[in-house]
Amino acid sequence: MPENENFELEYVTDKAWAGYNWYKGNNFSLIQVNIDFPILIDRAIDLASHESKEETDIWMEKYALRRASESTFRFPETYRSYIINYNWGQDLVKEYIESRGGTKENPTKRWAFFTELISKPQVPENLR
Repeated sequence: MPENENFELEYVTDKAWAGYNWYKGNNFSLIQVNIDFPILIDRAIDLASHESKEETDIWMEKYALRRASESTFRFPETYRSYIINYNWGQDLVKEYIESRGGTKENPTKRWAFFTELISKPQVPENLR
């Protein structure tokens, strides 16, 4: 890491992500690692290194690397409707575009239908 850059490592909980880098300005970042997700030491180091954008030695406290197994299920329990709606919506859009000839074999038509689709608000009924 260049001498004029620095970061602080902070352990957090109740986040939907495993790690995040908050750039604070003046070559300083706050790197947050969510300890709700049980991860092994090599993954934690990889995550912190990735978020700091440097392959440097990152210290981690072992107690923060493993959490109770119920923490693993927090995201799906909290965002269950998001997961269902996202996947259902993705399938609905794909079927709509492909049924009109917007296939992988015809990418120009595919992107034209997609562009048209996102150019105005839609409800699921419009895509059937």
